[in-house]
Amino acid sequence: MVASSFNLSSLNSINGLVINGINELDVSGYSVSEAGNLNDDSKIDYRESITHTYDATGLLLSSVYEYDYNADDRIDYRKSTTNSYDAQGLLLSSVYERDDNADGIIDEREETTNSYDATGLLLSSVYEYDLPRDGIIDYRSSTTNSYDAQGLLLSSIYERDTHADGIIDRRESTTNSYDA
Repeated sequence: MVASSFNLSSLNSINGLVINGINELDVSGYSVSEAGNLNDDSKIDYRESITHTYDATGLLLSSVYEYDYNADDRIDYRKSTTNSYDAQGLLLSSVYERDDNADGIIDEREETTNSYDATGLLLSSVYEYDLPRDGIIDYRSSTTNSYDAQGLLLSSIYERDTHADGIIDRRESTTNSYDA
């Protein structure tokens, strides 16, 4: 094996760098970490990290936030968001989960699910919330859109079921009109 070195500061738009993964669907991302001293005693009081993962086209697949509140190298709190897309890159679902004490048991879950027509116009978006995380939806809201033949938004109906009991607690309807 020949050892060589390359000064990364010499990279420019001409001699740029491409990093390919081992597998076909390997993705890229970035991670940011922070440690802080809250009381100026020269000791680290907390640590946090944020990791984002993207697919090959740049769509955000996931974000994970981890917090160590007392800098003992144990994660005390974790939250994450996971997104899924269709072949056109339209967001189909986004799931947020929170684990209050990083014990692996999800304490809160929120999910937004979107549907589109064949041209990519958003037809509906449904948001559901489960707290405490017991598998029972505690809150649900939805927005339903309609469009004209040119793809202009004609109406949008928002409905909220505050207790997810099937009773709509709030309904808002918006109608749009356009100059000819």
